[in-house]
Amino acid sequence: MTQVVFPATPNVRYTADSESRALICLDPKATVFATEIDAKIINESYSGCSVALAEGDELTEGALVICQTGPLAPLQAEVIWCRVGEHDQLEAGLRYLD
Repeated sequence: MTQVVFPATPNVRYTADSESRALICLDPKATVFATEIDAKIINESYSGCSVALAEGDELTEGALVICQTGPLAPLQAEVIWCRVGEHDQLEAGLRYLD
């Protein structure tokens, strides 16, 4: 019998280009999108992305934000995890809600 192993996330993740950015607005109810955080995208999927934040920027797990990646329109997203990654840089996972 073959054992089926499911990945930790149900969506395939794609490594982002080194120049890919996520523009983040911290006000989830904003009617005009204003970038407050400009984060480097680590990887992305159809349901969200993980980002590396610049020094001094921070996100809180469970927070709702608005995120724009590439040519897509801004989407509401939830911060589903935060951790210290490589080089003591804060990283966060965002799940799109729209």
